[in-house]
Amino acid sequence: MQPLPPRRCNLDTSAGELSLFESGAILLHLYAKHGGLSQEQLSKAYQWTLFANSTLVEAFMKSSQA
Repeated sequence: MQPLPPRRCNLDTSAGELSLFESGAILLHLYAKHGGLSQEQLSKAYQWTLFANSTLVEAFMKSSQA
């Protein structure tokens, strides 16, 4: 099974367009730009985003191949 090429998300920024392709990177960018989160809330958001990208994705990939 060949890996899929990354899908890009083009985001408008005040400095122009930003193109990101990892879901975690997109979420972290959106948290920083629009989240209005306290430092503690932002840290929790980062924690769960990184957990999902490193742990849950692998589990979903295994179950979809079964």
